[in-house]
Amino acid sequence: VVLSPSISMIGRVFEDSEHKSTVRVMYPTRVTNFNPPELLGPNEKSILNIAVKNISTKPYGNNTKTGNVEMEISTDPLMTCLEPVGSGEHYEWKVINEQKCIVTFTEIAPLSEVVAQIPIKTTRSAGNNLFCDSKIEGLLKLRGKPISRYSRKIRIVPVFDASKAYD
Repeated sequence: VVLSPSISMIGRVFEDSEHKSTVRVMYPTRVTNFNPPELLGPNEKSILNIAVKNISTKPYGNNTKTGNVEMEISTDPLMTCLEPVGSGEHYEWKVINEQKCIVTFTEIAPLSEVVAQIPIKTTRSAGNNLFCDSKIEGLLKLRGKPISRYSRKIRIVPVFDASKAYD
């Protein structure tokens, strides 16, 4: 945000009276790590790590009065989020459809960080798209309002089976 006060008299601005100042505005929560695996083979499973930090002196999350914190994960057709088996500490997730899931942070204590670990898997169609990049995106929302977007690529590679001879 840029603030620029000036002095005027009778509708005329005094020369050299204008002073501009930039004020940095920060949201109380931010993503410090959005880290999917770099390489995955067809039908392989892995973990998407998402770290969200609360830089405020108040707690944030669904179990607090200050505001909901969610991360909307979306993938292309080569990748999918897996259904939850229980929930993590201070977060839970729900699969909306094959290419979308919502991670809800239940409580992020003041000046602390919560790391969510979301299981992901490549789909069958990834086998027909070897050496392609699969896109995974995260949209951080505070009180239902988008505040930041993150995008990464996962390279689809052939699966190496050590029990087979490839010579």
